Amino acid sequence: MTNATKNLNVIYAEDDLDVAFSMHKIFKRLFGGVEHFANGQLALDYYLQNKDDIDLVITDITMPIMNGIELVKAIRGVSSNEIPVIAITAHTAEYTDDLSSLHVKVFNKPLDVNQFADVISAWLCSSPHTSCKP
Repeated sequence: MTNATKNLNVIYAEDDLDVAFSMHKIFKRLFGGVEHFANGQLALDYYLQNKDDIDLVITDITMPIMNGIELVKAIRGVSSNEIPVIAITAHTAEYTDDLSSLHVKVFNKPLDVNQFADVISAWLCSSPHTSCKP
């Protein structure tokens, strides 16, 4: 695990509460602040109210009310910056084109936490949107 991402604030959208609970514990070790939402609409509402303070969005793809792709499209539609977005999903193949066109980094479920931490640290710290400090 790395300390480089500890100052980042994250929105996490996941409707499966068991998955969300276990991932939230992991994300709290990786990131400074993590807000969890059970669907994309709640995550979008929070993002719109706090977008200047959000460094990263992590989302599932299949969720009720607003799915992850709709969430990312909505965020991309209102943000002048390219906030980093990660999708953690079991449905990668069927959404590859959408995720690629939206510049979303994709991880498959189940998540390899150590690999995720290493890749995310390097990726986010090279992004102009985030301010990682190693």
